[in-house]
Amino acid sequence: MTNFSSEELGFKKISSDNWRSSDPIWDAYWRPESNRLQAWVEDFLAVELEPKVPLEIHRLFEVARSAFVYGVMFYPLVTLGAEQMCRVSEAAVSLKYRSLGAPGQKRKTFANKIKWLIDSGIIKLEDENRWKYLLFFRNEGSHPKNQTILTPVMCLQTMELVAGLISSLFSSNTR
Repeated sequence: MTNFSSEELGFKKISSDNWRSSDPIWDAYWRPESNRLQAWVEDFLAVELEPKVPLEIHRLFEVARSAFVYGVMFYPLVTLGAEQMCRVSEAAVSLKYRSLGAPGQKRKTFANKIKWLIDSGIIKLEDENRWKYLLFFRNEGSHPKNQTILTPVMCLQTMELVAGLISSLFSSNTR
């Protein structure tokens, strides 16, 4: 059995000795005495879905958010959180698509559902590229060739993007 080190893996290898310690990568971003880790948590807790978004999507969103927050302990979780946020966006699109009685609900891909929602005026045309970015990133995360590690800023931006697009999808001015 191969036993790769943290250095070889490129991230903290969990052990019985270090699993309760914050990931050393954070030392490279912020000095521990700066209280930046608390600010990290608060940044992610500040991003919310609108109350009109269905409960099942809120549940998925909260699990993805928690992966970001617990990335303090194991940094690769922030990337898993971002990938999960993209899957949450797919779940939201599928739920909206079904709620409108769209055709061929079971065989439609994420891309086809986005296109139908754009064509139906549910997704604004100016948001098309943002949805396509989430589709691309969801595909990359769901069919990986290697481990991706994102920066904290990229993760927060992904969460903000997803929250905004999902909230817009379920806003009062869409059917």
